Amino acid sequence: MKEAGYECELHVWLETPELASAKIILDGRTWTIDGVPALIDGQRDDVETKEDLLIHFQITKVFEQGDTGQHVVLKRLEELFIQYDLNPTNADGSIPVLVTRKLPLTEGDEINLDTIVNQFNQFQEAVVEVLY
Repeated sequence: MKEAGYECELHVWLETPELASAKIILDGRTWTIDGVPALIDGQRDDVETKEDLLIHFQITKVFEQGDTGQHVVLKRLEELFIQYDLNPTNADGSIPVLVTRKLPLTEGDEINLDTIVNQFNQFQEAVVEVLY
């Protein structure tokens, strides 16, 4: 992602297959791109077999207590088929929402930087349009 001009930090946490996490700072927001093993029947695949993997894009939006726009935003995410998870309410009453998109990969898929950047840009633009 640095090659594409993004300010980011990379953390490789498994080399075979290469699984990594990138934190991207864009317009004051922190976005995350992870390479993670896919889940089958709630179980994590054996990553050594290089089975199905996901490129996982995510950002967390925190709605302050009493924010009346939360329900409208969540409905709009659903209409755009953008996944989200509501996290437990914080002690101050704010509600974090994890917004995600998963790009599935299977063994033999060739994915290059242009594909990841294109998918990230599409996700980022859709989320910013809804959340900000």
